[in-house]
Amino acid sequence: MNINNFSLLLKQYIHESQYNVVTISKLTGIPRTTIQKYMSGIQMPANYGPVEKIIKFLSLSIHQKNELKKAYFIEKVGYSKQQKLIKLKSILNLLNDFSFKATNYNIHYNFQKTNNFAKNPEELKLMVHFILEDALKTTKKVQILINSDNDLSDIIYFYAKNNPDLMVEQIVNLKKLDNDIDSSNLNQFQKLLPLMLLDNKITIKYMYSKIDNTNFYSIFPYTISSRNYVLLINSDYSLGMLADDDQKYLKNEFNKKSKFSKQLFYKSNNTIDYLNSLFNYPNAKYQIFSYTPFFIHFLFTSKQLALIDQQTNEKYLNFKEAIDKFIKTNKISLFFSIKDFNNTLKQDKYLTNKNNYKKILNNIIENHYYNIHVFNNNKISFPNNLTIITNQNSLVFFFDTFSITIYENTICHDFLLLDLLFEIEEYCFKHDESIKILNQIICGRYDNG
Repeated sequence: MNINNFSLLLKQYIHESQYNVVTISKLTGIPRTTIQKYMSGIQMPANYGPVEKIIKFLSLSIHQKNELKKAYFIEKVGYSKQQKLIKLKSILNLLNDFSFKATNYNIHYNFQKTNNFAKNPEELKLMVHFILEDALKTTKKVQILINSDNDLSDIIYFYAKNNPDLMVEQIVNLKKLDNDIDSSNLNQFQKLLPLMLLDNKITIKYMYSKIDNTNFYSIFPYTISSRNYVLLINSDYSLGMLADDDQKYLKNEFNKKSKFSKQLFYKSNNTIDYLNSLFNYPNAKYQIFSYTPFFIHFLFTSKQLALIDQQTNEKYLNFKEAIDKFIKTNKISLFFSIKDFNNTLKQDKYLTNKNNYKKILNNIIENHYYNIHVFNNNKISFPNNLTIITNQNSLVFFFDTFSITIYENTICHDFLLLDLLFEIEEYCFKHDESIKILNQIICGRYDNG
């Protein structure tokens, strides 16, 4: 018997409720013996669905529900993975809520240089405002040597979003994890991702270290530079010192580090460039998450011809041949929604013919190289302009007009847990259920509303 925190909490909450196990079994349709196994720790629910059925009939506070869910995740996947799954979930929420439009407050502050020293975090924030305003008045360029998991990054993002002509060059320090599977760089990535999505000219590079800053020998390891000033910042972002431009060696430090740093992301308006690079990684595991069936819109439709920019049929055939080879030499899991099935038909002239669409669905169903998962739209809201492709070597976010590619190893590795998140949170149906749903669409019997 394996008593765990989840089973103890579940047992406690059931005993404190007005129902006994027999009654809860009748109310939920879950066998009494199964509930008893959950309570004793003999068996864990395969996903959180059965638990949600049970707690419907328990008078639990929001805090108690959250504690039970947290205990379930930790027991199911371990604490470190649970923390990563929480972070991945919040990144999906960020992408779902993200607005590409600038807020256009048109507010410019006239910060005066009253002191060269910031003695507390609030004074430091004022100095960051001052130096960003100086950048906007002069070269419209700022060089930043700080990590992203702090309040100062929010100020930088605010300025960049509302000033599309502001150029940002940033170097962050990522943890070199090696065999440390419990650590993660997802916290920093979540703060950097909105900056990457902006139209500004953004350059973000990274260095590895087992500690939190690259200048650990310095009292002020971090810097933010405009044309006229360099702001020195201490390791916990609580103190700052403003230096004039005559301290050129400080700016040279940034340039030296930039030479030894690696590019964190690549932004492109050419989808074909990235997809050609896919062919360099045979025998890889790919996960593709898309609001619409990604391979339907990209690999099998007339949209593909438009993306290739009306190249010759011979080039298209060569590309299609490479795609077919890619499909057959890699393990591919497709996660997609069929919620707006009719809208999907209208988006492409080729797909307007329902018979063509059904033929494509048949191709996917009959292709044993795919692992198919249809979104459970009652559980997840996925951005309708986004496709995410993950593998061991890269992570790509495809939007309507551009794509962002990440090659940093630890972030790519952590994003491979997305399929686990979708499974445990029941964001999608299992493969067999998904095939049934697609067959029902083909037969015209599925209600996708």
